[in-house]
Amino acid sequence: TWDPGSSENTILHDLLLIQLAEPAVLGPHVRILPYQTVNNDVPEDTQCEVAGWGIISNTGKKPDKLQFVRLRIISRNQCNMRRYHDGSVTENMMCADSTKKDSCKGDS
Repeated sequence: TWDPGSSENTILHDLLLIQLAEPAVLGPHVRILPYQTVNNDVPEDTQCEVAGWGIISNTGKKPDKLQFVRLRIISRNQCNMRRYHDGSVTENMMCADSTKKDSCKGDS
């Protein structure tokens, strides 16, 4: 399900929920995350994981299997610099960076 506030023309409300065919089996690698009601910033340099089915090459190819990468959180100020997002990252977004791999269009 797409967030009704999302748009392909912006990165606002960039979130996607999927419905599983069968209930997930909870365990050490599968758990329920609580809904966040407070807007807490994640500290810089925190390691995070990004997963998705976004494009994996310059040709626009999409993977058959879910991809993931570990990234580190960077400050919103750094992210809003011209070389990154040039001011388009708002207070309700976070940024992550890597010198080797990254998320890409369609990873939401």
